Amino acid sequence: MQSDDAAEPVEWDVEELQRSINEWNGIATKIIELMHETLDDPRSQNWRPHFHQIVGVVSRFRELCRRESAQLGSWREDGLAPDEAYQRVWEEGDQLVQWLHRMMRE
Repeated sequence: MQSDDAAEPVEWDVEELQRSINEWNGIATKIIELMHETLDDPRSQNWRPHFHQIVGVVSRFRELCRRESAQLGSWREDGLAPDEAYQRVWEEGDQLVQWLHRMMRE
């Protein structure tokens, strides 16, 4: 027989959440760098016309990561708990991945 504790939400350590958000910030930075490096590559033909739009969207996500990482664990005007702020960044990142996949395929 299992304990009812398994149904309880997981408490995340603020530092662990911050590490994840900082990692996503690093990934966004690397995506932007790689796009600049491969802009003239023939394989970039499908996304080259959208380069500035893609870089802009990834840059906004990177800035969201920076902002949330800096505020995580501090008092927030919006009243979000650290795990709620983390969830917001995760959802934005998930949408970004789906959008990038569509943009790169076209």
